[in-house]
Amino acid sequence: MDDAVFRFAYASLANMADLPPSHPLLERLYEWRSFADQERFAELFDAMLHQSGLVNRQLFLFSSGRELTNYLHIFEILLEQAGARRLALGEVIELLSDYISSRAIPAAMTAMCCGSRASATPCKL
Repeated sequence: MDDAVFRFAYASLANMADLPPSHPLLERLYEWRSFADQERFAELFDAMLHQSGLVNRQLFLFSSGRELTNYLHIFEILLEQAGARRLALGEVIELLSDYISSRAIPAAMTAMCCGSRASATPCKL
């Protein structure tokens, strides 16, 4: 199975344990960690989308653009919530986990999926 962001097979990660600190992949990860540690989420999310090649792969591999739209929307929601609620990195990760497991539903998704009607069917990210 491949990782959607980095496009690495999970099994190949063990072979990357001995990369020198100056390796471009590690430099990118250190930069992203710095963004995360400083709670610079806009820069972090932008880097994750663009520097990883995720946007380009989605545009190249999928003609509909739906998957890319989903990624962009998820990051937009997380960025909005991080700013509005002044979330730390751990809280952003927890929020994403809550969205994935349906323990929480973004307000934008509730309005989009359910409109003004009450719904017994939960909306999914």
